Amino acid sequence: MKRTARLFAVVLACLILVAAAAAQSKEMSAAEKEVWQLEEKYWEFAQAYDLQSYRALWHEEFVGWPWSEAAPVGKSKIGGWLERRKNAGQSLRYKLRREAVRQIEGAVVAHYLVAIEWVAKDGKAEGEDLRITHTWMKVDGRWKIITGMSAPAGTPEKK
Repeated sequence: MKRTARLFAVVLACLILVAAAAAQSKEMSAAEKEVWQLEEKYWEFAQAYDLQSYRALWHEEFVGWPWSEAAPVGKSKIGGWLERRKNAGQSLRYKLRREAVRQIEGAVVAHYLVAIEWVAKDGKAEGEDLRITHTWMKVDGRWKIITGMSAPAGTPEKK
C-alpha cells in the first residue's frame, strides 16, 4: 500500500510539473512577439548609442519612471543615461531575460530583467541588474512605448 501511494504521489507530482511547464510555455501572440523583438532592438540601439533610433521607440506623450531619474519623466528626458555613459567613454554589454510579455486588448506589457555591464576605456567593468516594465501601444501602425518603469533587480526586503 505504501509503495502504491508513493508511486501515485510521484506520478501526480510529475503531472503537476508538466502542466505548469505547459502553462508557462504558452505561445506568444504575434503582437507579443513583435513587441519582444522591439525590446531586443531597444537594447541593440542602446549598445550602439544610436539615440535617434532608440528615441523613435517612444510615444510623444510617454511618461515613465526610469531608474536613473529622481521622478517620472517625459520623452524629452529619455536617453539621458545613455548620453552620460557615452560621454564617459564606456561601452555597454547586456543580457536580457524575458519574464512576461502579455497582450491586453490594444496594449502589450513587457516585463524583463537585464544584466548590464559598463566597460570603461581602461577595461574595468561595472555591472548592474535591472527589472524593467514597458507598456507598448500601436500608434499609426507602429508599436510605441507609452509608459514604463525600471528598478534595481535586487530582492525586495520583507516587511
